[in-house]
Amino acid sequence: MAINTLGSTAHFVYQWDDMVNGSQQRATALQATCEGDLSRLESLFNEFHGFDGNQVTLIAGNPGGGLAVNNGFHSDGTTSITVTAWSGVNPATTADAGVRLEFIAEMSEVMMSLRNTRRGSTSWNASGSNGEGLSQFLAEWFYRSAYYDSQLQHGPRRITEWLNGSGRPDFVTKTEATDRNFVSFGCAFLFLHFLHTQKGYTVQDIITNGAGTLEATYTALAGHGGGWAEFTGLLTRFYPVTDASGHAITYAPTRCNLFPLYDDGRRSASINWNEAGGPEIPLGGGGTVQLSPAILCPIGDYTWQWVDPDTHLELSVRPAGFGNPVVTWSVDGVSVPTGSSSITVAGDVDADVAAAPGHPTSSGQAFQLSTATATSGDIDGPLATLKLFPLDKPGTEQLMIEVRVGEQYATVPTFTNIALATLHTHSVRYEDRYYQDRAACLARWDDFVRRHVHFKAINILLTLPDPGPEELSRVARIIEQAQVELSRLAEKEPDTARLLGQELAQTLRVSPRLLRTDEDRAAE
Repeated sequence: MAINTLGSTAHFVYQWDDMVNGSQQRATALQATCEGDLSRLESLFNEFHGFDGNQVTLIAGNPGGGLAVNNGFHSDGTTSITVTAWSGVNPATTADAGVRLEFIAEMSEVMMSLRNTRRGSTSWNASGSNGEGLSQFLAEWFYRSAYYDSQLQHGPRRITEWLNGSGRPDFVTKTEATDRNFVSFGCAFLFLHFLHTQKGYTVQDIITNGAGTLEATYTALAGHGGGWAEFTGLLTRFYPVTDASGHAITYAPTRCNLFPLYDDGRRSASINWNEAGGPEIPLGGGGTVQLSPAILCPIGDYTWQWVDPDTHLELSVRPAGFGNPVVTWSVDGVSVPTGSSSITVAGDVDADVAAAPGHPTSSGQAFQLSTATATSGDIDGPLATLKLFPLDKPGTEQLMIEVRVGEQYATVPTFTNIALATLHTHSVRYEDRYYQDRAACLARWDDFVRRHVHFKAINILLTLPDPGPEELSRVARIIEQAQVELSRLAEKEPDTARLLGQELAQTLRVSPRLLRTDEDRAAE
């Protein structure tokens, strides 16, 4: 075995073990990021210059008996960290992230040692449960995706041995003098998430207020004790040890941070949706229509046909502020069964009118939908999904989606959210020339707006909704100003002014004569 030196930076010497596959590439990966990571760690610990002229030796290779090892802080240049080279992990970028993850865990412990040395007392014990909890917390915080990659041997197991263990022993008011017990450092790891996510303390404040126990750290932050009681009380409510029948519950969270846990308006469950599928299926029928594809477009003849867009809706909700959320869906007031099923709903349907693009006819209709619900989770927490496939295809279905979220164990008010979604099932498709003409006309219109932004009344008129009685006097004043502006435009671009006047008249459903330019009047 030979240890080779790859190179050095201001605070590190990078070495690799030529007996370990991939170690040279891992050393190269460390060289690219360690200085930046050290700078962030120094800010979090509020400990600076500990390694100026005092380089740390980093070895990518075989730490022996674990994933990484360090020998604590030394002021004489003998501080060293050895990390596993993750031989056999693919792709190489994942292995690179793995050594960076381990570097953070080990360098955090070196920073704890530096802090204790400078203060002459131990707060974060790198060889104890609170220090190991902090090193895991920071490794996850710096390299979150890597922390949950199954090849890199971290993830929720770091907390579940305590969460699912017998009695959930207290390692908050006391610190166990070992960093090898998943139960004790798992408790510490989860408590640090409680401090940061539930209580809202910054990572820097948590670290710089570190004391001999996590309870003492809580007291330094909050100004009073009771951290263990609040922590366990919250978890017992949302993650009870046993169910109503007294049977032990085994949890399988997808991340180590179970917080925040709320029972009020701080919870959220936003509905995201998109229309997926295609390509569209031609259905035939159709004919030829005369129309203007867009503003400033002349009227032309265009062919069209009916098509089935062949799409479906994919909806998802990621509850936040919940422990073990129970999600139910409804569509237009009809409950969606769990799993795969079908429902019949009554809702609004827009039917395309070939001669009037963008102005469909609307009606209330009953139609069927195939449904599929699922629940899962990832490093961002629980996820619930719903897919809707049209069985009937009357047109564009306007759907009201409601999601209701409760808790499996905690008694809390049900959270409700609503979204409006659109599912296209039967549409008009024009010939390609229509869309090309439309794009060209809209481009001309955009150019016109850029060149004539001073025509305020024209812009207002083109964006007005259908005017009601209360708007008529306002519209009349704007029309009067628009006549002036059209006349000014006609002096430079008479054809554009004429087309624009026609568009304005169509928008307002008034006679084109009302928006004649001075040039038009003079020609009569």
